Amino acid sequence: MKKLDLNENFISRIWENPIYYDNLKTIENEKIEVIDYGKRNKDSGADFKDATVKVGNTILNGDIEIHRAIKDWQLHHHHTDKNYDSVILNVTMWEDGLDNYKMKVPTLILSNFLTQSIHKIWREIIDNPSPQFKLPCYPDNQMIDKANKYSFIEKLGNQRLFFHIDRLKARLSSLSENSFIWDKLIFEYICEALGFAKNKSQFLSLADKVDFDYAINLSGEDQFEAYLFGLAGFLEDETITDGHYILLRSLWKNISAQINVSPMKLHNWVFFRLRPQNFPTRRIAFASVLLNKLLKENFLSKIIDVSNKGKEMEKSFIALFNSFETSDFWKSHFTFAKVSSAGNNNLGKERINDIIINVIFPFLFLYFSFQKNTLMTDKILDEYSALKRSSLNEVTRAMQQQLDIQLKSAIQSQGTIHLHNFYCMKGKCNNCDMGSYLFVKDKKQDYLKIILY
Repeated sequence: MKKLDLNENFISRIWENPIYYDNLKTIENEKIEVIDYGKRNKDSGADFKDATVKVGNTILNGDIEIHRAIKDWQLHHHHTDKNYDSVILNVTMWEDGLDNYKMKVPTLILSNFLTQSIHKIWREIIDNPSPQFKLPCYPDNQMIDKANKYSFIEKLGNQRLFFHIDRLKARLSSLSENSFIWDKLIFEYICEALGFAKNKSQFLSLADKVDFDYAINLSGEDQFEAYLFGLAGFLEDETITDGHYILLRSLWKNISAQINVSPMKLHNWVFFRLRPQNFPTRRIAFASVLLNKLLKENFLSKIIDVSNKGKEMEKSFIALFNSFETSDFWKSHFTFAKVSSAGNNNLGKERINDIIINVIFPFLFLYFSFQKNTLMTDKILDEYSALKRSSLNEVTRAMQQQLDIQLKSAIQSQGTIHLHNFYCMKGKCNNCDMGSYLFVKDKKQDYLKIILY
């Protein structure tokens, strides 16, 4: 497992959410049961006060300390500090220093018990900052001229555009050359956008399993649904009696006999803490419509045609995606298990805006770059700069408030996301125009530590 340089507040955020780990044991192989996590402590002393845990057969009451690595207990001089005499559990993310660790405090190496990759957890948490989230430069950044803030943020917005372009370019180079290579590329990254924070990697895995040379032979929305839901692992339950599900399962049985691909595991998909409209079942249904349109209705050609016309590009893209409608089954269902008042079967305004900003424009820039069409790449950049801001999310809302600005365009929103993810979250204050202005370079403060998650 690659070791991310996580700060202790971030590790605390992981620790507070037991969905991220399971079957905890100490380094002495004693079972750990958390009865009460206690209260977060922002003053001196351990990170969580008044906690209760059961270690082996013993119930302990006291404090819990959070560290990046085992070696930090002594590096931070806790063994000589009476404020830590009440610690009943030392939670560390990494095992660095285990060989020389001699403390008697029960100790847990959290990374050994994570239920998903640390990178996936990192992505989910940075997309959903806690109410305590605080920028390292707040409130000092209020003294910076707003014009300079906007200039820097828009520069980062362009950086984020090329971050997306580079991701697409890297994936393109790994795809097999065939007549569907561009269709496959745009399909994969629209699917990723359909996954939101919790199911992005799952949707990329699903899209990667799709064989366009096989799928071109499918016909009708039911076959496309059966293909994607089957690959996603949703069509193995013989206890569901719904007629539409039985039809899809029957179609999948025939399809699976013709292909040599192992379906995904159903437990990989996340429903927890998602609004029903965003359940992966409904989003897979939209992905099946996308696949159908790419292969049967030349959807990619329509996107390129809109670009070439160059008039009201964003409005035309929205109209294209508004034409996406799943089968009528999804008007009354969020899952296969029971009828629900889903209400509609369209994609939704905000999700369409996110796809246009984060997928369509980066894709088109890359596509026209390969065509060596500089006129069109320049036009794409101009149109991207003029895109309207979509709704604020947790990150952009927090950044807007703490930077004391009003985000008015997509490029500004994207800039604040890039600032948060690649500067603030990584402690790169000296690489940030605002941070380098505010912080003295020889100051020894660990800026990352004061970002509260």
